[in-house]
Amino acid sequence: MTKKKLKGRPAHEPNNATRSAIRLLAFGDFSQEQIAGRMGITVPTLVKYYKQDLSGGKTEMIAALLKKDVENALSESADARHSRHFLLKTRGGYSEKQEVQHSGEPFKLITRIELTAPDNDDA
Repeated sequence: MTKKKLKGRPAHEPNNATRSAIRLLAFGDFSQEQIAGRMGITVPTLVKYYKQDLSGGKTEMIAALLKKDVENALSESADARHSRHFLLKTRGGYSEKQEVQHSGEPFKLITRIELTAPDNDDA
C-alpha cells in the first residue's frame, strides 16, 4: 500500500521565537487578525497553537516589566528613585505633590516633590 502525498501547506510548528513574538504582539493589543497576518498564519492556526500565549501574553509582559522595575527600585542605580516613586504611586496608593518656589536674587527655582502615603482605613 502506497502513502498518498498530502497537498497544501505543511503543518505549522510552534517554537519559542514565534511564541515570544505572539506574546509581544498580544501585549501591544493587536487583534488576532493582525497577529496572524504578521506571523503568516491563519487566525484558526493562531488560536489552535497559541491560545495560552494570546490570553496570557499581556499579563506575562506586565509581570516581567514590573519585576524589572522592582529590581531597579531596590538597586542603587541612578534611576532607582524614579522606579521607587513610580511603584509607590501605581502600586502602593501614594500620591505626589509638587511645589515650585521662585525665590531670591539672583533668581533661583526650587522644585520639591513629596510622596504622601495613602490613608489607611484598614487599621
